[in-house]
Formats: sequence, structure tokens, C-alpha cells
Amino acid sequence: MTLGYISIEQLPVFSPFMDPQVVAALKEGEPITALGIVKGETACGALAGYIDEEHFQITSLYVAPAFRRQGGATMMLNGLKRILYEYSSIEKIMIDYTVTHEEHETLMPFLDASDFTTEQNDGLTIYRFPLEKVLHSPLFTASTLESSHLLAFSRISDNLLMTVQKTASVQDVPLPEVPLTSNELDRELSHAYIKNGEIEAFITFDHSYGNMLTLSCAWVDKAQPAILAALLRKSLQRANELYSPDTMIAVQPVNEASAKLIHNLVPDAECISFTCSTRLY
Repeated sequence: MTLGYISIEQLPVFSPFMDPQVVAALKEGEPITALGIVKGETACGALAGYIDEEHFQITSLYVAPAFRRQGGATMMLNGLKRILYEYSSIEKIMIDYTVTHEEHETLMPFLDASDFTTEQNDGLTIYRFPLEKVLHSPLFTASTLESSHLLAFSRISDNLLMTVQKTASVQDVPLPEVPLTSNELDRELSHAYIKNGEIEAFITFDHSYGNMLTLSCAWVDKAQPAILAALLRKSLQRANELYSPDTMIAVQPVNEASAKLIHNLVPDAECISFTCSTRLY
């Protein structure tokens, strides 16, 4: 295998091995370092990332399955280290990744062997659990809320959804990347709490992690925090009607209240997101 920088002209060949956002950044001329490996005349892997103050952040690291266990990933990582040794301010290399497919699980052994250690993933931890795990949870006991207050997005007007999106956006809420009216959200599972004609809370689900159902946003304004549990109950009950019991649910708590809710709901939920780092010196 041979290692080299990936030029703009080579992007079409190496883009299948990189995150689409990284490819877009390279096309825009952003300061992304991208390395690729070739065996013979065949491109077989890529590493890309950027300098972030005192560390280098890897955003893509992938080797095609047919070329794994041949030293390609190690070659790219060592090549990156040689480049970074020229920058005295760079102290370590970091990588964030989420296990969304079975093949992603092979990354952890490689990082361990390459002297990476797992760091505290402050505010970024993502958990997954099968739908059947929550169907008998105390969360599904009878609710005192009137069901008429809890509506799926598919039954809510676009005007009302856009209004609450504007309200939530000024509160610095980590909203979904798409509008609340988008069909990229699962409009049957996404629900809102409506009172006096206004949305006071909502949660959204999408399919951003492959076959998993992803709880992508939870927002509570005037409503009591207990409304969040009611919304989650309503959404998961609907999921039970539409999906098989072994369907995986992915959730990223964004604050202490939502993290507590998930831990109470599924105490043994599996962590699938990791932040790892290795020092250069």
C-alpha cells in the first residue's frame, strides 16, 4: 500500500471512504487534512480531519473491508503523526465515533492497539436499547394527561410547527438539522404537547442512525418536565404499533433531566458513542 495526500482531483475516487460533510468541506477549500491509501491502482481507504487548537480532530477514518488487516489504517495514522510533529502546539489526536453498524465495532480494538484511550464524553453520550426493553417500563403506566393534548406531527399544521421552531431556536435549543415540517423526521413518532393552541413541548424522531429510531430532539417550554416522559411514552407506544420489538432506539440526552429519564427508563442502556485520544509526545 502507498500513502499520500488526497487532492481535489482525487476526491471522486476517495469520497466513498469519507463522511459526506468532510467531502463537502474539502470541496469548499476548508483547512481539512485528508490522507488516502492505494493498493496497486485501487483506492482502499482514507483519513481526514482538522486542527482544533491543541489537538487534531479525526472526522473520517475508514478502510474498505476487502483491504482491512493489511496495515492500511496504521499507515494513515502514522502518516498523520509525522505531519503533526511539525506543529509543536498539537498535543494529541482525538476521534469521536458512534457505533451504528456492526462493522463500527472493529474500530475500538484498532484504537486500543494504537494507544488511544477513552475520554469522558461530556454531553455527547448516545445510548441504544431495543424497543421491547421499554414496553413494560413503569413509564407506560396510565397517564393523567388528556390524550387530546399529545399529537403526532402528522396531525399538526406546518404553521404551528414552524412557530414553535422559531420559539425554540432563540433559546439555543439543539434542534434537528431539518425543519420540524420535514418528512426526514418520522412524523408518526414525533409528538408535541399542545395546550390553548400552542405547542409547549415536543420530541422528534428520525432515522439518522441507519435502521435505528433516533430520538433527535426534546424541548420543553412552559410545560412541566413530566410532559417529556408523557411524550416519550406516546411516541414509543406508537413505535410499538409500527415497528418490530427488536427495533433499536437511539437517544442522546442533552441535559441532566433527559439523562435521568433515560437511565430510569432503561438502566442497562448500551453506550454507543465514544471520544478517544492519544498523545503525540
